[in-house]
Amino acid sequence: DNSGVESANIEKRHKEQIEKSEEDKELLNREIENRNRKILQLKRRIKAPDVSRDSLMQIIDDTRKKNGKHNYTRIGAALGIHKDTAKKWVQEVFGLKSF
Repeated sequence: DNSGVESANIEKRHKEQIEKSEEDKELLNREIENRNRKILQLKRRIKAPDVSRDSLMQIIDDTRKKNGKHNYTRIGAALGIHKDTAKKWVQEVFGLKSF
């Protein structure tokens, strides 16, 4: 008779531990989501590099492809940024849409 009560108590404790684990998992997932959201917000705030227009033009000229087109990958590498960011900065921030 005691073994039945002990078994029920063990089962109850096991269920409580599982519920606690699920709550902890949900809490951790929310924390990860919040941190990822914050990272994305901070990435959007990245400002243009401290490069003069003349310096940027020199980088652009030095990294052109043989066909004369812009090589945003090499521009980005020279500035330490991603190629898409380099393209955006060149076109929007510095207003160099056609050169």
